[in-house]
Amino acid sequence: MTENRDVGLIIAAAGAGVRMGTALRKPFLTIGADPMLHITCARFAPLDEIVHRVIVVHPDDLHGWREQWEELFSNFGVEDYRDIVAGGRSRCESVTNGLERLNEDVCYVAIHDAARPFPKLCDIRECIERARETGAAIVAMPVADTLKEVEDGRIAATHDRRRFWLAQTPQVFERSLIEKAYREICPTVENVSDDSQLVEILGHPVYVVEGTPLNIKITTPDDLTLAYGIQKFAQLDDE
Repeated sequence: MTENRDVGLIIAAAGAGVRMGTALRKPFLTIGADPMLHITCARFAPLDEIVHRVIVVHPDDLHGWREQWEELFSNFGVEDYRDIVAGGRSRCESVTNGLERLNEDVCYVAIHDAARPFPKLCDIRECIERARETGAAIVAMPVADTLKEVEDGRIAATHDRRRFWLAQTPQVFERSLIEKAYREICPTVENVSDDSQLVEILGHPVYVVEGTPLNIKITTPDDLTLAYGIQKFAQLDDE
């Protein structure tokens, strides 16, 4: 049993997922036989560090969730995912709703995209510990390919890839820091792409923990095909 049980987990599952081209919203698509959202939540189930778990879903899914998904969650061994809240019109509003639901025992907040079903437990734990040391940490991957800047379909510049990393989730923050970032910075920034961006603007350093290429974000039908291969063949059991 982990001694410090002071982490709150927010699973962001409120996006519409329009690039998937399906009627179902992305978190409810299946990878093999299992819904993506269940796979994602099950990855965090062994973490004793987490004292409160909140899932933020699209407002239109809130009723159907309680009617259709609770039994499935119990079957996945993640029956403590009972706190479901409705998202807003943007990621900022959705995560804010999740932050407001966290209980008073939470000192650190881990935010994870439902569309990333394959984080490794060792990376999650390292990110939590790094955030305890520094206040803010994210899982990320160094860029492996040559990085081109393109304007109007033409290469404008080639950049040194050694300086660039691809942000993933989870991203973990000291609670008062991420609450301040969402309260003060989020209303002033358009098209927020991840939570660490707000903390960076606030002026607090954010540190990286190197993750794995298997921690993909499922955005397109091709990503769903890759996810099936990861689920079927990859070695993700790192306990």
